[in-house]
Amino acid sequence: MYIASDIKTGPGESCIRGTIGGTSPARVKRDGTEQLLEVLVQFDGSGGFRSVVWLDGAVQIDGRYAPSQRPDAILSSRFYFKHGVYSKRVFTYTLRSTDMGVRRVRVN
Repeated sequence: MYIASDIKTGPGESCIRGTIGGTSPARVKRDGTEQLLEVLVQFDGSGGFRSVVWLDGAVQIDGRYAPSQRPDAILSSRFYFKHGVYSKRVFTYTLRSTDMGVRRVRVN
């Protein structure tokens, strides 16, 4: 698993490719076993955020995103979060997300 942080620089696929916090050391099981995936996103109020990802209670990814200072970066007025399976190697699988929700919480 990883968190992509692509930043648009122009039309189409023109972007700065990046990831947040590296790649997870754990692998998602492909045998139908249920696994608990938890994600915390903490916004910093300046256009950046910290993201922590747990799989079955163990931290897998912990990283920060900051807006690009490059002059060709297109600054968005919104964040876009997607979740899903974007496999580089195609295989037969079904992703089922249950009890999924977004909550606003204050973290001190």
